[in-house]
Amino acid sequence: MARTAHRTLIISAAFALASWALAAGAPVLAAAPAEQAGPSLPPAEYKPLPVGTKVTYDTWSYTVTKSDGYDITYKTNSGDWRHDYAVFGRHGDGAYGMSSEWKASLNDENKAALESFWPPKVGNKIVLNLEDEIPQLSAYVGESTRNWTVTLEVLGTAFLDLNSFRYPTYVIREHAISELVSSYETEISALEYSETKWYNSESGLILKSVKDWTRGPKKGEQEEYSLVRVRFPPGTKTNVLAGTTIPAGAGAGSDARLTAEVARLKREAEAKQKAMEALEAVKGSGSEELRRQREEQKRLMAQVARLTEEAEERRRAEEKRKAEKEARLKAEAERQRKAKVATRAAAPASDLQRQIAVLKQLRDGGLITGREFDFRKKGLLDRFVGAPKTATARLTAPKSPAAVLQARLAKYSGINFGRYYALVIGNNEYKHLPNLKTAADDARAVADILRDTYDFKVTLLINATRADIVDALDDFREKLDDTTNLLIYYAGHGWLDEGADQGYWLPVDAKSNRRSKWVANSTITGALRALNAKHVMVVADSCYSGTLIRGIKIKENTPDYIRRMAGKRARLALTSGGLEPVADSGGGKHSPFAAAFIDVLKANTSVIDGTQMFSQMRRPVILNADQTPQYSDVRRAGHEGGDFLFVRRR
Repeated sequence: MARTAHRTLIISAAFALASWALAAGAPVLAAAPAEQAGPSLPPAEYKPLPVGTKVTYDTWSYTVTKSDGYDITYKTNSGDWRHDYAVFGRHGDGAYGMSSEWKASLNDENKAALESFWPPKVGNKIVLNLEDEIPQLSAYVGESTRNWTVTLEVLGTAFLDLNSFRYPTYVIREHAISELVSSYETEISALEYSETKWYNSESGLILKSVKDWTRGPKKGEQEEYSLVRVRFPPGTKTNVLAGTTIPAGAGAGSDARLTAEVARLKREAEAKQKAMEALEAVKGSGSEELRRQREEQKRLMAQVARLTEEAEERRRAEEKRKAEKEARLKAEAERQRKAKVATRAAAPASDLQRQIAVLKQLRDGGLITGREFDFRKKGLLDRFVGAPKTATARLTAPKSPAAVLQARLAKYSGINFGRYYALVIGNNEYKHLPNLKTAADDARAVADILRDTYDFKVTLLINATRADIVDALDDFREKLDDTTNLLIYYAGHGWLDEGADQGYWLPVDAKSNRRSKWVANSTITGALRALNAKHVMVVADSCYSGTLIRGIKIKENTPDYIRRMAGKRARLALTSGGLEPVADSGGGKHSPFAAAFIDVLKANTSVIDGTQMFSQMRRPVILNADQTPQYSDVRRAGHEGGDFLFVRRR
């Protein structure tokens, strides 16, 4: 009856060392680790960073936007989104390798291994076997993945000196190696690196990282970053960056001690000078005692001069070191910028030839039409070598994203798409059935993108009863006319009555053995038939949702096709599975089906119909869960051959 899967999240407070604490936001300049025995640290339970934490390193920075147990999401200063799992695992875009085009995923086995890494102990070691892929390339070749073997090991503990403070850390070594990827006459080289990280358990932060590339295009290069500052949200008590003042004779404090010694000697010399003046007044300038004190004074002043010069030399050396580091960081940033530009430049001809060859195979195999082949080939040529320029072409300023979108929609200018509405339902908290984990978040995320990107007027129901759902359908029946479009999104429990061949949605007040609070598919079908809206699409992420629909036929997407679909009445359903249970998790913070639905909506650049959406969602859902999405017209609901059209507005 339930969308399956629950995962236990363990959040525990870490230990607190009795030490001198830095004020939140105080700058911390990186220095080399102290060369001495490591500290003896108590067990350190996993400590997530609170939402709103701002962390600044010397080469990049980030802000934590979501903290979901072991899974932390943050946004970098360059605008990229990153995802860490249990601190030392990563997933999402650019998690491993050198390019954000590669998207990595962690399966349940990897997540369990990362969770078992806590609390870190010297000698702890885990091995992750994971994969990443380029989704854009997968669209052509059907499979474009790269396997990684990542080993994490706790090497020991160490004190790390940052400016004038010392922090106890665990030293973690990450060794990662990827396989050579070879397909369609293109090779993607194997990569390998070793990265050492200094982790401070009291703050939950990696204070320093040094990565050495040993294989691939960056072989021989080193990447390094150190903490500059951290700002925890006001009122944070679980995380604190705390350290102790560096003992005399160690690390960065030596310059301060040298200055203090010079000051002490100067005070001693001044005291001796006063003593000599008093002695000369009593015994005269030729006394033996006065001569001895003058020699001592001369020795003190020579020592002061020597130490003063030594302090000045150290100051100049430190300024030079800082200037060289700043120049190196600027050079590295410029190198990375140029490399990024080069990566975005036209790909090698062999890559273009490979992709065209793939298109030919798809055409010859009957998987795409000749017209679609020509259209996609032209797009590839324009992307690789640039669109052809006319004799009157001239340089213009880059268009804004809004202008680019309007230009893409221009070819549909003669089509009246009508107004868009959405009823979005997400049920997590059931009164008589097991609760779900992601349905409510799925619904909120879908509502947000429909409202903000596609200009839908959204009615959002979280933890809806049967009365809530039926009343909402009646409201839409009263206010929609034949120029409108309605999307109904349902995430929650579902049930199949095999004897009656009838599927049901189960609202939060449903009981397992009483149907009075269930919503039958026949009720949904009747509501769809009674609605005046031109296009209605049901998106159902629940068990046994496939009882709503029939089969599917893939069609072309051209302006003429869109025009025909816009003019015909449509009653369609996109479901997360057929006559089978479907997963409640597995797509990260969303169900696999919801994650794929949201990803396709984000990737759309102009107009996409329900048929295209289904074709782009199907493979990711199948790969991430034991379920097969379906899409077609709703039986006996008044479908007349149209299709639901998603028109991006922002």
